[in-house]
Amino acid sequence: SEWQQDDNPAVREAFGKIAKKNWPDQNGNLTGYRNTCSTSDKPFVVLLIGVDRVTDSASLADFHHCDFETIWKTELGRSFAAWIKSKFSEARIGYEGEHVAHFDQVLKAIVQRGLGDILQVSSLLEELDLSAAQDGRDAEMILLQSLSRFHLPSFVGFRFSGWRSFGPYLEDAVSFFSYDAFLEDRRRQNALKTIGKFVEHNQLGELFDQSERPAFNTDEEFISGLRLYIENADVAAREKLLQCDFMAIRDRVLGFRAPRTTGTRKKNSVKKLSGGPVEVVLAGIWRSLAEFKKTASEVGVFAHEALREIRIKGELFKHDTTDGENNEERLLKARAYIARLLGGVDEFIKEYLVLPGTDASDGRIMITSSLVHENLAYQSSRTAEPFLKFSVEVIGEGCGDPVVQQFAWRLPEIEPYRVADQLIRRAASDIKENKTADYCLPAFHVPYYEELLLSKDDEETRRVLLQCIQDDESSSVFNLLGVAGIDPGDPFVQDIERLAFEYDKFIQTAAKAGLHQALLTLWDDLRKAYEQACDTYLQSPECRKSPLATLLYRSFLVIQRRPEAEGDRWVWGGDEPSAVVTVLHPALLEMLQAHIIYLVSAFISVASKELRAPGRRSFRDVVWQNYVDLAQIQMPLSGILKGHPRDLRLDTSIRGENLIHRVGEIPGTEASLTTRLLLRYDSVEEEDVSDAELFRETRESTLMYRILRDYRKLHPHSDDGLSIAVYQNQDIQPVIAAVDRFLVDTCRERGEEPHKFSMSVTLFTESSDDTSVSRWISQWKERWEAAENQGSLAHYRQTHLSVAHRIVSSDNYYKQFSKLIEDGLQIDIVFLNEFINAGSEGNAFEAVDEYDVTSRTLKFPVLEKPFCSSIDPGREMQRARVLSNR
Repeated sequence: SEWQQDDNPAVREAFGKIAKKNWPDQNGNLTGYRNTCSTSDKPFVVLLIGVDRVTDSASLADFHHCDFETIWKTELGRSFAAWIKSKFSEARIGYEGEHVAHFDQVLKAIVQRGLGDILQVSSLLEELDLSAAQDGRDAEMILLQSLSRFHLPSFVGFRFSGWRSFGPYLEDAVSFFSYDAFLEDRRRQNALKTIGKFVEHNQLGELFDQSERPAFNTDEEFISGLRLYIENADVAAREKLLQCDFMAIRDRVLGFRAPRTTGTRKKNSVKKLSGGPVEVVLAGIWRSLAEFKKTASEVGVFAHEALREIRIKGELFKHDTTDGENNEERLLKARAYIARLLGGVDEFIKEYLVLPGTDASDGRIMITSSLVHENLAYQSSRTAEPFLKFSVEVIGEGCGDPVVQQFAWRLPEIEPYRVADQLIRRAASDIKENKTADYCLPAFHVPYYEELLLSKDDEETRRVLLQCIQDDESSSVFNLLGVAGIDPGDPFVQDIERLAFEYDKFIQTAAKAGLHQALLTLWDDLRKAYEQACDTYLQSPECRKSPLATLLYRSFLVIQRRPEAEGDRWVWGGDEPSAVVTVLHPALLEMLQAHIIYLVSAFISVASKELRAPGRRSFRDVVWQNYVDLAQIQMPLSGILKGHPRDLRLDTSIRGENLIHRVGEIPGTEASLTTRLLLRYDSVEEEDVSDAELFRETRESTLMYRILRDYRKLHPHSDDGLSIAVYQNQDIQPVIAAVDRFLVDTCRERGEEPHKFSMSVTLFTESSDDTSVSRWISQWKERWEAAENQGSLAHYRQTHLSVAHRIVSSDNYYKQFSKLIEDGLQIDIVFLNEFINAGSEGNAFEAVDEYDVTSRTLKFPVLEKPFCSSIDPGREMQRARVLSNR
């Protein structure tokens, strides 16, 4: 019917000839042709044209279907080389293999990006006039000027010998002429500023050849037309620009960079970092050394021989301090706060960060650190995210100006070390008020304890704990030495009182001078006192049956507050259903100190190797990130004892990271609304989550990526698409990073495939609160939408990606989840992360009599996990075994 009603008389005439032969099918049913037989002895072929317009065309699936896909894959072999050679031969042009490859690169890029199909490419080649071409190079120039049928400009300035392929220029041209590139006010203003700089540094008049701007008489008219289109989306200006060379527009004007003035330092953007203070400083030095090595390579010197000095200096503290009646009072409190938060960090760096140098540098590199100093600038911020801006200056001999990089340590209200500071200050204050005979062995209570145990990820846990500290008007400390029934003559009392004394000194110093300062000066005394108390109980026959062991067992833990009617009886019980290990516990303090020493020791080793490594591609972020992942603080305690005193079980279900870890379980309840409110900072500078943070590769993400990659290699069907499910109660960022990396590699390998790769991701979580998951997914979705204009995200344009979030219940041994799987979960790969909670039901536990080890046995499963350890010759790094670990 389309041919019969076509506006073109030639088509209608052709249809008339077809109709005379009785070829048109009037029924819309092609099945009958399957059994058509020849009426003569000659070979018989049935050719069905237009089967894609018939409803039952699927019934002919076993026929040879000659569509665009078949022509492209089977006949052309996913290349236009045969057509291009035919065109060259027809035009009698001498050509080389590279000329065919260049033609093919342009034509394939058009098809792959959906700007045209193979029929349109065929028409282009048929109509392409190569009569003026002397060789293959001339033919390339003619092709690059003849893409207007695809609504594209001229690309006559494109050079195939460059490092960049033609595809990204096509994408930029589509974005430019569709005006998508300038819909955001920020990008539009940046483009206009760049044009202004171009005019400022260039004398208009003879900058552009007439072939580059054929629709404009002068350079001034060309630049004015470009400005007019970018500023107002002017249609007339757009039509003129379509006739111009896009390479001149994109590379020469919009890609203009003002030359550096001799003797001036390169302006660096501020890079935001997250983590502990020592970790952040080391990350800043790492990135600065990467830039220094590039500079050293450019001037022709060896980086490890030229390096002389590294300086770390605080520049600005943007704070959220609101206490105080005026600006002066708030400024004084901000100064005291940052001095306490970073107290001891400079000393840690000076004492432990020793980079070996060469003979010329007297055997070591000078490193100075002054994050907090008298000239540190302060700025109040009521709504924006607080941060500490600092600089890293790397000085080298023979390298010209020092390399200076600017960084900002992100300090939101729930930053782990900010929460730890509030926790320490609150504990120090309450311990002072709860001393009995000058001694206080604390256990800690907080409101919203149930919500704290039920938190599903690290960010939520910190938010709830911060709410606990701010809302708790009663004392958070329960003095275990203040309960009735303690025998003053018990030989174990002396060790416990000494531990309480050393702990009080440590916590008061940490509250005034900073956590890192206390670790530097008082940690050894506290560690020895704690080890002595534990060893006394374990080894002394007089103390082994002392009831005071229950005091030592609960000390320094955050535990659930008991009803007043129960009195102090619970203190003497041997079990505890749940607890929270925070920075207030010596076991975690020990791991924190080891964490810092390990990071510094690892940095010294790997940075020295990277400085001496050949080539410029050293100091990659992923290399340092691997060491940060290895140093992650996990399982400060092995578990807690729970159940009836006659049948104690060791509960090893430990959840958490950094400075907060939750042990054990409580009956499931929903958290109160008070702890669910999330404060988001205003940010006009960048999105909530940067690309680097969203797609940051970790050991977990790398493992998932390798599984996806290997599965695709083993299963041919996954070359078209893949469906995965991930059970993930923790942060889903590793899942996003793994999928993103997998899609990058897959789309690169598939190359010319006309159909998109299908990727389905289903996330299973137990929490009914999807705040954290939704945040990550929404940030990920923003990248899909930005993929139309951003080259680094081009793989999302070649992908059909769908993400679903489903909530499952752990009731009745995950009966709901099991039924879902049994009913037919159509998934290629399922990742079950932290699916089996270690010791969630408890494990049979019996004390081992060291004098008669055959009388009792220790019964609970052990799972070895790869944790890091580091032995520093100058300090004792062996993990102490405390009572709770036993």
